[in-house]
Amino acid sequence: MQLAAVTSGEHLVSTGVLPRGPMAFRDWLRNQKDRLDKVGDLARDTFSNDGIRLPKMLTPGKLRAHMIRNYNPCDGALEAMDQAEHEFRNLQRWAPREDNTNAGGKK
Repeated sequence: MQLAAVTSGEHLVSTGVLPRGPMAFRDWLRNQKDRLDKVGDLARDTFSNDGIRLPKMLTPGKLRAHMIRNYNPCDGALEAMDQAEHEFRNLQRWAPREDNTNAGGKK
């Protein structure tokens, strides 16, 4: 298991265990509910309001559009969304990938 952390301005923010391969944004965001920052606030608000109705393959862009269309979010909520997207994308860059290029002894 690998632990991941990314910087958020001057602060180090723990993002939890690195997934094996791509992780869905919805799953990542749900895992942020215990954080005591704006991303944690976003996660709690998202899943207390309508997380059950959100699609499994939710992208940051789709969540942002959903927020704007349905809730008229304040600037702070959109900043939290920006931060969440930044952290998620950064985590995906470092997540180990399932590599099948060596299957059958071929490269």
